[in-house]
Amino acid sequence: MTWKIELAALTGATVLAIFAWGHARNAMWGETPERFESFTRQDYTSFDRDFSLEGGTCHVGISDKQICFHASDLVERVEVGKTWPAALPVAPAEMPTLLRTDLKTGDVHTYRIGQSLFLVKGVEGRVIGRLDLSAPSYDLAVSEPDLVQTASMVSTETISANP
Repeated sequence: MTWKIELAALTGATVLAIFAWGHARNAMWGETPERFESFTRQDYTSFDRDFSLEGGTCHVGISDKQICFHASDLVERVEVGKTWPAALPVAPAEMPTLLRTDLKTGDVHTYRIGQSLFLVKGVEGRVIGRLDLSAPSYDLAVSEPDLVQTASMVSTETISANP
């Protein structure tokens, strides 16, 4: 019985020492990881596409963890630039998903529904970005309020320029 307590204490001390070393190293050498408030190209490319899983093909997921993201109709209920829909549950991304994406700022959280990742900011839950992992390229995958607004301005200008 006492060896279990000693083992637990030793494990706890080891974990604490690792975290303390990481914190001290960052403080001593000024190494702080870059944090982002939007999706990056690395976020898109870090996921695997069209791999074999259990006798079928997974279109997007994490192959080495045997995780496949399936399409979901719930994605259409979430709009970039608006708050997270009250009818949807809060859907934080899984740890393997978070480990694949770049670190985000402290008040930005990554959610996942189906094959899409969402960035949700602050306690008000405003959706500030969407990354469609099933899209054929990063440029087609990313949706952010500024991009959405720019796209609508361009289409309006095109319409008004062609009477």
